Amino acid sequence: MLAIYFYDRPASRDCALTRKQGSEDAVYGTQIPAEQLKLFTSSKETRFSIIPGGAHYLNATNPTEVDAVLLELVTKYS
Repeated sequence: MLAIYFYDRPASRDCALTRKQGSEDAVYGTQIPAEQLKLFTSSKETRFSIIPGGAHYLNATNPTEVDAVLLELVTKYS
C-alpha cells in the first residue's frame, strides 16, 4: 500500500530519494526503477545505482550496502 501511495503524484514529492537496485532483481530489473525515479521532478535529490549481484530483497542479499545507504541518508538529512 505504501508503494502505491508513494507513486501517486510523484511530481509533488519533494523529499530526497535514493534507490538502490539489485542487478539480479527478477521482479523489477534495473530499467524500470531508473525510469520511475525520473518521475519525481520536485525532489531535492534523486540518486539511483545498481548493486552488482543484488536480488529483489537487497536487505537480505546485500545488507552491508543497504546499511551504508541508510546511515548516509540519516546522517545527511537529520
